[in-house]
Amino acid sequence: MLTIYRNHDGNKECKKQLIKDFAHLSPKARKKAMREYRGCACPIWMYGTTDTQSYKRQSTKQTDWAKAEAHVRSLQATSADTKETGPLLSDCIALYLGDRPDLAPRTMKQYVALLGAPVKGVAATTGLLPFAHSKNKYFIRQLDATFLKDFRVNGMGDIKASTKKMRLAKLKHFLREAYRVDWTLIPLVEKMAKSSGGSAKGSQPFNVTKASDTWNEDEVNRILEVAGSLVSRSGYGSRPGTFRLHCELMNETGMRVSDTISFDPRLCVRSGEMWAYNYNPKKQKHDREEVLTAVVYLTDRLKTAIESCVWMSTSLPFAYCGRIYRYPAKPAKGEPDLTEKLALEVYKHLQVIGPKAGVVGSCRPHRFRDTFACRLIVAGMDLLDIKEALNHQDSRVTEKYYLTWFEARTKMLVTKLHGILSKLHEPAIVAKAA
Repeated sequence: MLTIYRNHDGNKECKKQLIKDFAHLSPKARKKAMREYRGCACPIWMYGTTDTQSYKRQSTKQTDWAKAEAHVRSLQATSADTKETGPLLSDCIALYLGDRPDLAPRTMKQYVALLGAPVKGVAATTGLLPFAHSKNKYFIRQLDATFLKDFRVNGMGDIKASTKKMRLAKLKHFLREAYRVDWTLIPLVEKMAKSSGGSAKGSQPFNVTKASDTWNEDEVNRILEVAGSLVSRSGYGSRPGTFRLHCELMNETGMRVSDTISFDPRLCVRSGEMWAYNYNPKKQKHDREEVLTAVVYLTDRLKTAIESCVWMSTSLPFAYCGRIYRYPAKPAKGEPDLTEKLALEVYKHLQVIGPKAGVVGSCRPHRFRDTFACRLIVAGMDLLDIKEALNHQDSRVTEKYYLTWFEARTKMLVTKLHGILSKLHEPAIVAKAA
């Protein structure tokens, strides 16, 4: 309940006169009479709570008692509506984006485009918010599974499946946060999973690696062959032999493309039969107190080949067009992040290579990392060892992304075990028959 009262502290003459007029009352009654007095123009303040919000003592910005009462009734009515419909979708999007300082500038732009947030005061024409408004949905609790399915089919434009997959990941992150902070009362992410065509129990998250998201060895060899021979006038195509080694580095170490851009073979140190390369992954929460450190291992062949190839610049083998910062060092404010730019150039060049190599599906850098991981899984490496090889912080992350491949390996092992155990009884059967 909200309470309004007249505040006379800013008008000493009025306050002095009222104290004199109500002198015959007890102190408590005098205070109440002064707070409810309507015969002056002193400002009216309020305090209290509504169904959804608490208000500290603050001005109603009114001096007329009737207008102040109308203002309070409006706040209470709006609060009652908000309790049913939730806060405005536009407010939720603004709060969500404002609470994501961990996002890199490029990623933030992707979130802004997906959610349809205004840019420099200009309303967006595409994205979740404009699409919701076109369906007369202005509050976040008006969103449901049917609307989200409609947005997924008709509101995301004509984009590649891999791009839609990435945007859906960001949308689900927003919806999980909305449920966590009580903007929504139902877990819409689960509703999305159930409406996508499979049961919640049997279906896998969209970002779990599947067979179609990795390459077999034959495909890898074809990609590397085309990468090493496809020539263009500029960019990575101007040094095809170097670009092939760039791909080999991702394929044999599982490094992300954003980390291979700043790779420097001169920083490798001997570790047994291989070379260890320590670095700080660019993909990590930027608000962490401690910067994460990772290590990958290179063979003599790969390290020597990278050292002796034609480098893209005088300082780094796979970077060009300006200064590259090794994380946690960052570009100065206003300075472009060339690592992100070059990672995109790698992606674009692989998109050209894929069809020429006869690769079905998206030919993207991260599939080298996926293939590296699945290669280790099929070879029988322990989950914790794979976690270390991929530089994941938790083995649950490794299992989540590559669950289907762990299941495939288990089925393969069961089949082999069945074959071995079945043969144990064959001699006895033969002897009995004789």
